[in-house]
Amino acid sequence: MKERAYAESLLTELLNTPKEFNQNPLSGYNLLNEYLRGFKIESLIPALESRNPQIYRTAISISSELKSEACEILLPYLLELIDIETEPLYLHYIFNAVFKGTYNQKHQAFIHILYHLKSEEPKIQASVMSFLELANIHQLQESHKILREKNDEIYLVQGLSYLMEAVNSDLKGEFVRHLITDTHQMIQLFAGVISSKMYDTDSSLIRLSANSSNDTLKAFAISVIEYREQLEI
Repeated sequence: MKERAYAESLLTELLNTPKEFNQNPLSGYNLLNEYLRGFKIESLIPALESRNPQIYRTAISISSELKSEACEILLPYLLELIDIETEPLYLHYIFNAVFKGTYNQKHQAFIHILYHLKSEEPKIQASVMSFLELANIHQLQESHKILREKNDEIYLVQGLSYLMEAVNSDLKGEFVRHLITDTHQMIQLFAGVISSKMYDTDSSLIRLSANSSNDTLKAFAISVIEYREQLEI
């Protein structure tokens, strides 16, 4: 009961005096720990529904650290924010929470992450690419199905088709090389994700991506190479 009272006091402070709450670097961390210890997940909903960035951004940050089951509960509220938030860092946090909330079920909502691949902000595109790489076949299939039924976004449909083939190990390296140098930037980005997934069997693909004139693809590929090389040390 004492722990619950502490959690409730932290949440009340966030909702009523968000500036003071965020001035203490431990407040958000402590509230997150209360949720991880079992504080009722639904109590975070009012913070996600707030239109005060100081409140909902803190709630987004907390959501991104929660387990899949909790993210499933919060999914409807996260999806409302995904179309409101513009800051790349907080969009990344939302993507992370939505990704986890759609991993085991509600796979169709993964498309809300995918749509942001069309962003003109390279950091947002790269963030989407990282979650496309992690996505399971069900998240990809549901997104593909929705887009096919809408008869919309031909390059997203095409890119998803290639990515699903890669997940099933049905793509050859030479074909991926052609995708990396495709004339459409969206296909190039999918090629970068595929190249990263194929790193263990053909690392030359991601290295080719790192030399692309597509700045987003280039930055993504370089980050993948640096991360993989660090693992090998």
